[in-house]
Amino acid sequence: MANAIKESDPSYKFEGSPMDATKATPLAYQQRWKLIIESLSDLQVVGLEAEVLWGRQPIEVLDPLHKAVVQLNWALGEHLRGKSNVASDQGDKNYFIVFASGNDEFGTKVSNAIDKVEKFVRPHLKA
Repeated sequence: MANAIKESDPSYKFEGSPMDATKATPLAYQQRWKLIIESLSDLQVVGLEAEVLWGRQPIEVLDPLHKAVVQLNWALGEHLRGKSNVASDQGDKNYFIVFASGNDEFGTKVSNAIDKVEKFVRPHLKA
């Protein structure tokens, strides 16, 4: 967490106080989210290039993965606003998206989306 604060504001003196943790948590998520957005952006470029070669199908194959990223972004936002553990079905769902181990409904959705992309791309790759 100290790294998140340091990268965001190099002049900030991290002392390990509860206020530091409050500040660091969203910054840590923000740093991690940057990597996801960069990867998604790269994937969208490749998808558009594939669409030129193979038609609309590559975009359709990538759509479930894109939707999963949007859902994760929403759940993270709700979590950081303190709404992910509220007593509601949506609050519980957001909480489990953020904190699940990967062997859950959302993790399965992401794995299936990745499998779908791999199955489409594999025949087009040269060995």
